[in-house]
Formats: sequence, C-alpha cells, structure tokens
Amino acid sequence: MTTEKQKQIAYSFSKNFEEFDIQISLSDKEFALLQKGFFSKSMDEKWNVFVLSNFLYLSRSWTDHCIYKVLLEPQLSSVILTKGFVTRNRDELSSENTEKDKILLLKLLERFLDRDDIYIDPAYHLDIIQQVLSKFHPRSRYKQSINRQSVSIYKSIYESLLQSGDEYVKKAGWKDLHAKIENMDEDVEILSLYIHDIEKNTGVTYCFDILGNNLISTLSYSK
Repeated sequence: MTTEKQKQIAYSFSKNFEEFDIQISLSDKEFALLQKGFFSKSMDEKWNVFVLSNFLYLSRSWTDHCIYKVLLEPQLSSVILTKGFVTRNRDELSSENTEKDKILLLKLLERFLDRDDIYIDPAYHLDIIQQVLSKFHPRSRYKQSINRQSVSIYKSIYESLLQSGDEYVKKAGWKDLHAKIENMDEDVEILSLYIHDIEKNTGVTYCFDILGNNLISTLSYSK
C-alpha cells in the first residue's frame, strides 16, 4: 500500500468516534513490525495496519474504512500505545459497544504482535477452563484462545462441513456437538476454548455452556 493511500485512509477517520484507554508497552522490535505494516494479500485477511506520524491505524481491507486509530507515545526504550479511538460512523461499523470494540482491538494487536498478554479473557479464571488447561504441558507448546459464538453459527458451520462428508463431521466431533445443540435456541451463546498443539499442528476445541458450568462437546482438528 502506498503512503498516499495510507494518508487517504488515515484522514478519512470519522469525526464521530469514541475514545478508550489501553496503555500497552511495545519493544523496539514490536514497534518496528507495526512501522513495517501489515497489509492484506487476500480476502481472508481482513485488516490493514500501518503507522503514520504518532498514530497506528487499522482499516478494513475490503472497504478501506478506518475503524481504529491508536495514539503512540515514544519513550526512551519503548513505545506506549496509550489511547484507542473507534469510529462511530454507522456506515463503517454497526457496533455501539465500546468495551467490545476495545477487546477486538486488543485481540488484533495480540495477533499481529504474536503476544498472548495484551488481552486476558475473564473466562480463563473459570474452574472448568483451568481444569482443561492443566492437562496440557509444557504450556509453551500450546497456544489457546477463547471465543463465544451463537448456536446458529455452530449450526451453519456444521451444515457447511457436511459437504466434506458425514464421516469427517463424525470423526471431528461435529456430529456429537450438533446433536447436543440441535434443540437449543438459535441465539444461545456457546463458550469455547481452542488449544493448538504447535509441535503436532493439531487442535482441539472444548465447547461449554456460556457460564462455563458444563462441557457440551469437543471438536478435534488436524492438518
């Protein structure tokens, strides 16, 4: 992406926005990654990320809508991300929940910087999550993430996976999960914990009720 295009996107950031504090310290190496930028190379990559002057910008790759900008404060041996700003232009972002928008920004920063300490989901403190995590050692071998999706989303994924064959969905655990959620309300959310084995390049997802009281089913992945 050219500098002129970056300026065009940055200057288009809406005058209607909300502000929130973040306070994230970056090493020189991490800041250098952001200065280099992250730019979409396919439709699967949904964000462009770049630095101009004292701000970090995150825009949607398929629309060039500037969704976030983040204030940078250089220090002697680091750079601090101090404040985030999220658009409130409804044509660019339908959300009105600043806390959820902040969490999304923190998760995006974790992914681009390959860190796991920028956003700690409160669900990690649930006993059932801790019990599952205690089975995986050493912890450095595994990456984990927590998500929340509606029953309707899981049903849609199941229907799509059926195209790979009934045997596949049965082996991976999707058939069992679908049977457990088939009669649930479409809007009910499922809490999930995904654990990726870095060495074997395999993964498993544990699906729980939204409060984390009961395990519903598990899904396995291999590549």
